[in-house]
Amino acid sequence: MTSTTDTADYDPSKYTDIVQSWHSEPNQYLSRYFTLFFHIETNDSAPEGTLFSDIYVRQSPNKICVLGMAPSHAFLKQENLADSKIEFKTDIIGKKVKANTIIAEVRKNGLIYAIRAQMQGQLLELNPRLVENPELLWEHTMDIGFIAVIMSATDNTQQQLHGFLTEDEYRQKIKESE
Repeated sequence: MTSTTDTADYDPSKYTDIVQSWHSEPNQYLSRYFTLFFHIETNDSAPEGTLFSDIYVRQSPNKICVLGMAPSHAFLKQENLADSKIEFKTDIIGKKVKANTIIAEVRKNGLIYAIRAQMQGQLLELNPRLVENPELLWEHTMDIGFIAVIMSATDNTQQQLHGFLTEDEYRQKIKESE
């Protein structure tokens, strides 16, 4: 009897070029399997009395979305983030969320940054790593510092992420605002 590990039915060397950049830039792996979108709050879209709360969403092919703070988020522009605290709304895990549902709050120097779902769906998870290691939120915001995982309410990406920007549109918008 031959073990399946003795012979491969493909040549792994064909994939070396694809994975080579993954060692130096871990987000390249995510880019291969997830589509990246951004939601930027403006004076018109931010609820009254709140700070701008830009987020990103990495959407997998099965429409599960990983949500986190975009690099342009007001919180990430502050200095000395070490004394920041994150508070999750754990009572809504497993429940349906809407675009304006607050899923977490980040607190720094008396300011509260509300993190909203910005989409409809079911909240599957709040990142448990952030409870013990809140620095992941600003040190690894685009990968292991994500905030939540949400199952989309619809398979239609254009409907689900209406108002979100593609990665290129986001970069252009940020460039214009500088």
